[in-house]
Amino acid sequence: MLTKDTVFRPKARESKAAGTHSAAMLIIDAEIAARDVKTQRLRAARLERERSRPEQVAPVKPKKRAASGKSAR
Repeated sequence: MLTKDTVFRPKARESKAAGTHSAAMLIIDAEIAARDVKTQRLRAARLERERSRPEQVAPVKPKKRAASGKSAR
């Protein structure tokens, strides 16, 4: 089948850009995969830590009192 890519050779500038683009995409895809693996590992560790720790109830802080009618001058 004849297409513009098979009939005409790409210019050096275009082929270099395509090579750079594909190399960049490979690096980005590898980083995304590594990030996803790390996220899964950290999520599993956090869930395990939360399961093993007894649930702690946070102490209730007393509400602040309303300021008196006198201003501090």
